[in-house]
Amino acid sequence: MIGFFIGLFVGGFFGVAIMCCLNVASEADDQMEREQEKICCTESELVEDDRMNETDERKENDSEKE
Repeated sequence: MIGFFIGLFVGGFFGVAIMCCLNVASEADDQMEREQEKICCTESELVEDDRMNETDERKENDSEKE
């Protein structure tokens, strides 16, 4: 009978420990995804900024030619 309770205690302990590890891993994955989204947004913003700079430079060149 006491072995049964010891088994429940040990099983519960390992179950909670594994659950905590999986929860931490899930949070780390979510954080990585958020950082990747920030990087992607930053890259797309940089591309848009480059396009804006190119059009500004073209306008300046056109105005200098006239």
